[in-house]
Amino acid sequence: MMFGERVPLLRLAQNGDTGSAELIVWWAVLADSTATADTTGAVRCGPRADDQRMCTVRKQLDFRQVARDLDSLGAWTLALDCAPGLALSISDAGELLIQRVTGARRTGYTCNAPQHRNNAPGKQAQAIMVYLYQLTRDAGY
Repeated sequence: MMFGERVPLLRLAQNGDTGSAELIVWWAVLADSTATADTTGAVRCGPRADDQRMCTVRKQLDFRQVARDLDSLGAWTLALDCAPGLALSISDAGELLIQRVTGARRTGYTCNAPQHRNNAPGKQAQAIMVYLYQLTRDAGY
């Protein structure tokens, strides 16, 4: 993670016909920084660790809309490796991590640095990453 960059985490949960969508954005700031001051009290920063603190903010989103958007991007079924045969990992370039739980069944997906992958799975992973960062910007973070 690059210092100070906002990193989105999107959590969706569905129980029957109801569901919830929560965007959690986290980032690192210098321990003495006042850049995290907000008047709403929405930003929460943890205790100092060395010379930095981790901060988060949470926002509830429209579950049905987010679920439709992710479905159109193929997030529920994405499975093909975005970097087949490569052991190379690119640090500080972003990583898409998906964990899907349906009853007792768990599936997951990981794509390191999707913006550097030119194959179809990489482009699909990149589209999902762009969507997550757009949600972050739309939420004002």
